[in-house]
Amino acid sequence: MNSVRSENALSCAGDSGNWYNDFADKLISGNFLLTALEFHAELIESGRELPRLKEFFSNPGNFENLASNRPEVTYSGGLPRSSSQATLDSLDLTRYSEDGERSNDDRVAVLEFELRKAKETIVALRTNLTVATETESKQKVQEKSKDTELNKSQKSTIKPHEQRALNFLINEYLLLHGYKLTSITFSDENESQDFDDWDDVGLNVGRPVELLSLYREGLKASGYSNTVLTNDIGCQTCVDEEKENLLSRITDLETEVEKLTNKISSMNEEFSKRLLAIDTQETIELESHISLSPDPEYFEIIDNVKSREGSETKSDKSNGDWTKIGDKLKRGSIEIKSDSLTNYESVSISDKNQSNLFENLTDVSENEGRGRKSEDTEIKTETSNLEDVTIDDSFQYAMTDPADAVIDADDQRETRCIEKNVLTKERASSLFNIFVNSRELSDKFKNEFLVDCDMNIPVYNSDQILTEWFYQTDLNYLSVNQIVDILSETVPKIVPNIILNKREEIMPLLILSVCLNPNSSVRDKLLNLLFNLKKKPQEDERRMILSALSIIAQIMGSGAVENEVLPQCWEQITHKYVERRMLVAESCFILAPHVSEAIRNSLVMSIAKQLLQDREENVRRGAVNILALLIVLTSDKEKFSQILDLSLQILNDESTAVTNAAKCVLYPALAQWSFSLKMVQSELFPKLLNKLKNERSLCVISVIETLLPFLIMTVADSECILKDLSRTVPPAGKRQEFCMLCKGLCDPLVFYKGSVGKVMGAFDYYTSNPDFETSDWPEVEWIWKIFIPALLESADAAGDDSFLLGIISCFRHLCLGLGKNITRYKIKPYLYEKIQQCENSIVAGEEYQYSVIPLYLVGVLSINTDDQKEMDVTLRKFVCVLPLCGVSLTPLHISVAYLSRYQQWQVLVLDGIWEGVAHQRPFVRSATAKLFQSVVSDIPEHLVSSKVLPALITLCSDPEVSVRTSSIPTLGMLTKCKDKAIKDKVYMTLQSVLQDNSNLNNTGLVIQLVKTMGKIYDNCDQHFREEVIVSQLYLIASQNQNKSNELIEVLTEVFATVSFSQNRLSHHCISTALLPGLRSLENICGQLNLSFRDQIDSMIKEVERRIATSKEPISKISSLPSPSESKRIIPNPVSTQVVVEDVKNRVTKIFNTKPNTLQNVSGIFKKKS
Repeated sequence: MNSVRSENALSCAGDSGNWYNDFADKLISGNFLLTALEFHAELIESGRELPRLKEFFSNPGNFENLASNRPEVTYSGGLPRSSSQATLDSLDLTRYSEDGERSNDDRVAVLEFELRKAKETIVALRTNLTVATETESKQKVQEKSKDTELNKSQKSTIKPHEQRALNFLINEYLLLHGYKLTSITFSDENESQDFDDWDDVGLNVGRPVELLSLYREGLKASGYSNTVLTNDIGCQTCVDEEKENLLSRITDLETEVEKLTNKISSMNEEFSKRLLAIDTQETIELESHISLSPDPEYFEIIDNVKSREGSETKSDKSNGDWTKIGDKLKRGSIEIKSDSLTNYESVSISDKNQSNLFENLTDVSENEGRGRKSEDTEIKTETSNLEDVTIDDSFQYAMTDPADAVIDADDQRETRCIEKNVLTKERASSLFNIFVNSRELSDKFKNEFLVDCDMNIPVYNSDQILTEWFYQTDLNYLSVNQIVDILSETVPKIVPNIILNKREEIMPLLILSVCLNPNSSVRDKLLNLLFNLKKKPQEDERRMILSALSIIAQIMGSGAVENEVLPQCWEQITHKYVERRMLVAESCFILAPHVSEAIRNSLVMSIAKQLLQDREENVRRGAVNILALLIVLTSDKEKFSQILDLSLQILNDESTAVTNAAKCVLYPALAQWSFSLKMVQSELFPKLLNKLKNERSLCVISVIETLLPFLIMTVADSECILKDLSRTVPPAGKRQEFCMLCKGLCDPLVFYKGSVGKVMGAFDYYTSNPDFETSDWPEVEWIWKIFIPALLESADAAGDDSFLLGIISCFRHLCLGLGKNITRYKIKPYLYEKIQQCENSIVAGEEYQYSVIPLYLVGVLSINTDDQKEMDVTLRKFVCVLPLCGVSLTPLHISVAYLSRYQQWQVLVLDGIWEGVAHQRPFVRSATAKLFQSVVSDIPEHLVSSKVLPALITLCSDPEVSVRTSSIPTLGMLTKCKDKAIKDKVYMTLQSVLQDNSNLNNTGLVIQLVKTMGKIYDNCDQHFREEVIVSQLYLIASQNQNKSNELIEVLTEVFATVSFSQNRLSHHCISTALLPGLRSLENICGQLNLSFRDQIDSMIKEVERRIATSKEPISKISSLPSPSESKRIIPNPVSTQVVVEDVKNRVTKIFNTKPNTLQNVSGIFKKKS
């Protein structure tokens, strides 16, 4: 019975298993995956897992195929999701179901399942990797021999898990043994690995021991630690002979010892006598020059002695306080011997292997007393060796002899070196050669960089304590006697002068202590003392510290600078005193050439970034110079984008000094680097143009204009131009105005290695043909396809006139640099098409971009005198068309103002404006009167008399009131002319306008007349002020009681100017015109209840005071306020006479009442109760 039941159960179970499989196949085939997943989970919980479901959900490819084969369904409620390679994220089948909560729970269940499967996969992979590693190691153990195994391991490539394990052990070793900076750099180079977690290596084994233990175990296993002594093996018969040889040698050595002992004793006696004589002589000299008593005149005596000693040795080339020490250090290489050593032993610190540390030091000539330039580090100059110089080797030298021009430029650069207290090129290579580790640069660029980089760098002159003796002596061959001599000559100067302003006297001792002390902790303390020598080091004091740091860096090498000196800078980067932070910036500038490129790109770059965020502009400016120096020194192309992005952020600085430093030093250095990398048009200028488009900053356009010489030379230095250098081509055309940009680091003679004159001559020769090809010249196509459209777009979005003027100047210099040929054949047609579009928009009444008008007139037509006719026609056309269409006249004002600066265009501009004087439309005549305001200040007076004044007189008598109103301000500007005939005509015209009663009925004209009278009041003659201006102001104020608020406000300002002006009026004018006019204005303000009444009352009181004091002598009349003060609003003014009397009474009282300061002296020291 039981057997029957069991058989039935098995049959039922088999049926149910088949049913489960069929149901699972049905769910999968119908894409009911979520239901299948739930079914699979329930089967696992009940212990009846189906292999079909387990295999399906373990294979991620099933979901990928499903996502790719699923038909596209467009949902209106959201965006489609992207498919995943290993998850069910893309199967958002329940997104629009009603059961939202169940959908979230199901999604969480799916994600948990996937996470569990991923963890299982990771564990399996780690186990497989460990087993594979162990199997490989066992196979290697069973191979032939250790030598064969060693050779194979050396030839085989390292595996990823082996590299990660070694990296972990190496980083741990560096941290445990104090190589923190190296560890940081090593971590930066392995960003993909986490050195804090051993599990990141990937091996499923425990953390091994440190690298040192592994090394020792390896030595033991390889057998290299066993010491095999085979040198002492010999036969028994040779022992007696060897013994006899040793005995005879001992006898010889004893004899030599006796001789050396006698010689040492005699030398000690001689040394004692000489030392006693030197001490006696120095004591006499010190007693004769220095008094050790605490007399107040003590420091004056020291200064007198120093000045007298300096004058006596003025003719010597190196006459500093350390000249004698330098001579003593030049006596040869003497070994340092210790008194504690035996007669058989002597220790010398000379090491031939360390001679490379002093390769850059100057070889000293004892006869000349100055250094000879090293062959490896000499900065070569080309002032005396000029080769292949053409007639026009530079733009600005077109009219001069090329050799003289280049020599004059070098002489000027030398003069600038001396003026800025920087190293001249004769001494740069031997003393402070920052370009030892730099990339390949031209010699002129190196010298110009030091001149333009406004940094506090060491100055080595003969008047300072730190002279060149450090550079003239090899410290490996210093003897104890020489060190004693140094200390003997230094200590007498230090002991009486250890006061705050004399601490630089201790510098030589600090340098010697740092350089010669082998203990790193002691050196760290000494360097800390050097940095903290002054609480707030000023510029000269910082220069002394920088000199010491430069000496230490050159002597001790890059390792000491990286591990000991730069950490001192990092510690003081956030010091509360700005002088200390400036010292950090200057120190990094000095030390950057002495460290490796990896440290420069990491630690020094980090310090520069930190300093750029400082609140003081001088510190930020120093950081800009550091960044510029890093650009000069680096050769890593991958750092270009990073440095460029950082440089673009500097342009947002609020300080003008910082942005100017970036424009003068940082960006030229960056442009020279991009020029050498052929990235001017691909990286540098595109990012600058993008920043200009987004920010519309005047600083950005100024930088772009400064870097135009690099862009021009990029276009000229192309293959299609360089192939013509072998031919004889005519000299390059003159670019004298463009040469204003070619200064300093932006001079092509400085940053370009080839012959500038030949390249530009070939450039002009190639472009002289109107049909020259540009298909194989991508550099020039980039100009009118990318650069010029970007400038036009930025100009169209200009918010103010100054930004537009900057773009116009940049565009004009671009056309001047490219030359007349490219401008005429390529740029002019492009802009002419834009001008036609602009004219069509104006005529149609549509919105137009007016920036193309000044760009076309100033940038294209004005650079070539052959375009005068077209310039005249275009200018006359716009003078008439723009006012008629009722559009803005800003482009015309900017154009005529810019063109009037150039003498060759002044007459043409005035003739073009005259076109509107006789025009029949009043709008054109009114606009013409306003245009004259833009040219009056720049043209000579003879043109004012012949061209401008007749036009204004005509316009002032125009029947239209708007024309007369527009001409009055320009007419008032002519009162500043020095020609009396012009001023008389202006006075006559203004008087006729003022006396015309019909003009006084127009409020707008009256307001303009009053404003003009206020502006010209101080420039007019006394007669015109009293008879015309003041009387007409009284007439305007007394007539027409119904005045607008604007007119009353203007009258109040002008009356304030007249009342408080330093130009005195007569008593008759004040009493008959000025005072009645003020009272009339007061009545009007009282009727209209305006706020100007208080100001008018103060002016009336001042005028009444003048009337009262006008009868007194001039010497007793109190001074009046200045014009700037007169324009201020003074609600309750105080009479100047009253103020003077009050001050006089107070001062008298102070000097008459002498307080008795001694009456309470006895009670000062009493204890307070």
